[in-house]
Amino acid sequence: GKVWMGRLQYVGAYLAPSYSTINTSKVQGEMNFRHLAVGDQNAAQAGIIANKKTNIGTLDLWQSAGLSIITPPEGGYESKTKDTPSQNNPKNDAQKTEIQPTQVIDGPFAGGKDTVVNIFHLNTKADGTIRAGGFKASLSTNAAHLHIGEGGV
Repeated sequence: GKVWMGRLQYVGAYLAPSYSTINTSKVQGEMNFRHLAVGDQNAAQAGIIANKKTNIGTLDLWQSAGLSIITPPEGGYESKTKDTPSQNNPKNDAQKTEIQPTQVIDGPFAGGKDTVVNIFHLNTKADGTIRAGGFKASLSTNAAHLHIGEGGV
């Protein structure tokens, strides 16, 4: 099927920021997206916290949308629970934690030498509107290997 990230369907959606993240770092084998779309007439920003190999069959980037694919460094991602001393204050389950959206811009580290991102079809989408300063769709990754099969505008 098709995975949508940052799809907003209401009047004025283009003006609303949208941040989406998919964490696939625990996937043991390859991660496969048959069809991934980022944005739908809006400037969505999306991130994939990837494992070593991520395959995207078709990637549709809307005008001004962005996708960052962050791959693990050499040795893998560190676990934050590893080597952590026990806490004196037990967690109060009655407390509610609000999770804020995270904008993934770029990884603070280089991807491991065996990290791969394959994108077989890359399309940028636009609705024909004119905007001062233009539109900019962006794709970024820290993977050691990036393969893009076909591109279309």
